[in-house]
Amino acid sequence: MGTPHDKFFKAVFSGVEHARGELASTLPGALVQGIDWSTLALVSGEHSDGSESLESDLLFSAQLGEEPVLLYVLFEHQSTVDRAMPFRLLRYMARIWERHAGDAAAQRLPVIIPLVLYHGEHQWRAATQFRDLLNMPAALREVVTPFVPDFTFVLEDLSRLDDEALRKRALTDLARIALVVMQRCRGSNDPAAILRPWAETLLRVLSAPNGRDALRLVAIYTAEVSDAEPDLVYGFFAELGPEAEEIFMTTADRLREQGREQGREQGREQGREQGREQGNVEGVARTVTRLLTLKFGELPGGVMARLQSASAEELERWTDRVLTARSLDEVLER
Repeated sequence: MGTPHDKFFKAVFSGVEHARGELASTLPGALVQGIDWSTLALVSGEHSDGSESLESDLLFSAQLGEEPVLLYVLFEHQSTVDRAMPFRLLRYMARIWERHAGDAAAQRLPVIIPLVLYHGEHQWRAATQFRDLLNMPAALREVVTPFVPDFTFVLEDLSRLDDEALRKRALTDLARIALVVMQRCRGSNDPAAILRPWAETLLRVLSAPNGRDALRLVAIYTAEVSDAEPDLVYGFFAELGPEAEEIFMTTADRLREQGREQGREQGREQGREQGREQGNVEGVARTVTRLLTLKFGELPGGVMARLQSASAEELERWTDRVLTARSLDEVLER
């Protein structure tokens, strides 16, 4: 199962209309000019690890001039910078190419443009170029370079994205808000203060097609990743107007009921586990009682009482002693 961050990222940016603006705002200008954005499509069934999709990646296809290009987006949300990121990307890209190499109709491999969307706690300060991971003597770099793979990935570091830059981007309202909450709401004690300047954008999200579901998605993610009480988060979203209030009062009630049901199920499972453990202890107690009776004859009432109230550890210790003990006292001594 993915994290709330992975699920939210995919829920928003698997929508081509939301991904298009983010990609066009992040990729180099010459590349943006060369891509036919009307051909942008989410690639189905094409995954970075060869068989199962990563929770944190998306793969798009588009036309770059006359040739197809693949835009591979990896969402990186861990709190520490991954210094091996170029190597990770190379592995994922190689697996995508492996799938294409297996297509008899494919004469050449597609270009893959890797992009990392990073929203860790600290600014990214690691390599973005594969060659920087290699141990190449400086004096021989020019000689060695033709023989080693190399590429650079595009880095979208949300820690460096301020309100002014974000408002200038040609993004859908949902994509803009998604970047805000992913960048700033994780661990926040007051996400309402972060989102209040974006109230007009949130209202436009609500009024867009499927806006109720989109706004609910943003609110639930915010509640999951912030340190504020969920009811306070939903209370802020309810301030956006009667329609939003209806959405989030219903959502809060449903989530509270889900929490109660999860608690009841956990209680039932704990009860079943305790019952299984108690049944195992009782079974071991009956076995020890039988062994002691066979060896020493009818057991005194005090011994029977000790057997019935014994812990699993005591019963295990007594079982080990039955074969060698010469008396009940030797078996039951503490």
